Amino acid sequence: MKKCPYCWEPIQNIAKKCRFCGEWLDTKKATVKKASSVPLVSLPGDFLIAPMGKRFLNHILDTIFVYIFAFVCWIFIWLVWLLDIIENTNEAVLGLIILLVYFVLSEYIWWKTPAKFITRTKVINTYWEKPDFWNVCGRTLCRCIPFEAFSFLGNAHPRWWHDSISKTYVVEDK
Repeated sequence: MKKCPYCWEPIQNIAKKCRFCGEWLDTKKATVKKASSVPLVSLPGDFLIAPMGKRFLNHILDTIFVYIFAFVCWIFIWLVWLLDIIENTNEAVLGLIILLVYFVLSEYIWWKTPAKFITRTKVINTYWEKPDFWNVCGRTLCRCIPFEAFSFLGNAHPRWWHDSISKTYVVEDK
């Protein structure tokens, strides 16, 4: 087996297109579709990988929504007089729980977070289907890797670490 020169995933020797990143191995047969000035790579099943601009907007919007969600959770806990839980728990643990609830519930149930609803993108697995619960949990936990937010740099079709490690893609939602 050889490795894809774009994503370094193992592929068959006779493969014409990488099933992980969607890049054509024979550049003469590449089917790149244009949306404004950003080329989008076509995946099997008529999926288009979301461009960097939408992925970055997803990141910004999801960060804002996570802070709003955390604030609402804090108000709820305060109103129910469970303040001792917050005072006796590490902030990192609470942050991880909030991230898990926000991302896992939304991506597992709807294939998308609130930001992805706005940008009309969704998450799929390597079989071009809805990701299972463990894929989504892996995606969420990988978001906690230091410097993960910069892992998209240097590629026109970004595949962040939380995508490549969990073997998922963010694609355009038609």
